[in-house]
Amino acid sequence: MFVVVLVMAPSSQELEPPANPGPVQSKLSRNIQQLEQRIDLILFERSSTGVKVTRADRDFLHTAKSILDQMDLLVRSAHSASCGEAGRLVIGLFTSLSAGDLRATLQYFVSHYPRIEIGIIERSRMRLLTAHRNGAIDSGRNTAA
Repeated sequence: MFVVVLVMAPSSQELEPPANPGPVQSKLSRNIQQLEQRIDLILFERSSTGVKVTRADRDFLHTAKSILDQMDLLVRSAHSASCGEAGRLVIGLFTSLSAGDLRATLQYFVSHYPRIEIGIIERSRMRLLTAHRNGAIDSGRNTAA
């Protein structure tokens, strides 16, 4: 419902009533009135000449828009992470990163998935196995050729 209210509240602050309000307009008006009752705040001053956003409620609408924008970003970020396009990958190594072809593989990966943060931890095999079991690393590799 907030999305509808935000669309209805342009920066001009005043809207003219529709010439022929149909069922969609009536439902929209009812939804806005229900929202106003729910939050105990009048968002629009209604008159025969149109609808006007109240001064105090511009702040409310601005904050609501900010929250909706953040929710949109949150949903897009979660979607990217669920598709493997963003997030964090921690790799455990028990030999040098310079051994084998891991460095070139990581460079290729980073160039193709720039929104995935790579972390590298060098530890003994036993510590890496424990870290993997505990979820501290996602993968371990022996880089020896």
